[in-house]
Amino acid sequence: QVAPFLLNGMINGWKFEYTPYDKRRGVKEFWEFDEIKPFDKNMNPIEFHDPEAMDGKLLSRAYCNRTRQQQIEYKRWCSIVHPHIKGVGRGSVEKEFDGIKEACSMALKEAVRQYWRTLEKNKPKEISGTVLLIRDPRIYVRNGQYVVDLDFFLETDRIIEYTQF
Repeated sequence: QVAPFLLNGMINGWKFEYTPYDKRRGVKEFWEFDEIKPFDKNMNPIEFHDPEAMDGKLLSRAYCNRTRQQQIEYKRWCSIVHPHIKGVGRGSVEKEFDGIKEACSMALKEAVRQYWRTLEKNKPKEISGTVLLIRDPRIYVRNGQYVVDLDFFLETDRIIEYTQF
């Protein structure tokens, strides 16, 4: 389950909507992210290579090839000057796969938040966009939590500013 979810972030990307918390305006934080389209294992079969038992864990590399159209789409992402953003998120190991998804969500939210803090003087009302995972995701366990370190291309679809205080 983890491999298709992360591979889908690398092949098709994820979309997000974010409303930052604003205490002075009484605005609660809203965060939502989802796959742009479901992963299709028939179109992009996953292959596992070189499984190895190490320290009571099973390690393996997962491979997934892009179709010709997906390769063209990736080149489009690379050819346009998309900002590179990165974030780290955490999720409970007890939640299993959902803990990894939670950690990915937090990593993406942190990456978006940090990026826009450097560009916007005032906190925006809402940000929505699309990201594509770049580089291999780094996932490990620390203190009972999955820690996910992710890098993205960012394509901002919309920023809504507050028009008055």
